[in-house]
Amino acid sequence: MHSLLSYGGDEDVGAEVSATAISEPAPAPVQALPAQDVCRGVAANTRARAAADGFDAATQDRMTQQSLTQCAAMGPG
Repeated sequence: MHSLLSYGGDEDVGAEVSATAISEPAPAPVQALPAQDVCRGVAANTRARAAADGFDAATQDRMTQQSLTQCAAMGPG
């Protein structure tokens, strides 16, 4: 257990990268959704969870608006 929690040194710092790791192409970048679409999805998920948890319509509305506001405040990621 002690070996898991202690730093063993820099043995692998100078290790060379294999030729196959260098020649493999990088994966294609994931197309990001516009922030507005992401936040709408977050809000829809929040509403569905609130409904499933048995909250009334007013509480569902408030929770949805709060999650939409928080998501928009986070900005594009």
